Amino acid sequence: MTASARRNGRKANQEDEEADSDDGKYASVSELWKAEVNGTAQRRSWYAKGTSYWQQQEASINGVLG
Repeated sequence: MTASARRNGRKANQEDEEADSDDGKYASVSELWKAEVNGTAQRRSWYAKGTSYWQQQEASINGVLG
């Protein structure tokens, strides 16, 4: 059972679909990761986006927890 299924009270045998922050749909978290970081260039790009986001955040509890 996925974490989202547990949070939503669904049974393990019900089909689950995962979504990314852009509402892209994936059959599993593994499929999402394969699509997002397939290869070195995509992996670097993905991490660069995260780095860029955190560089814009305030270095405080408010900046991290918002």
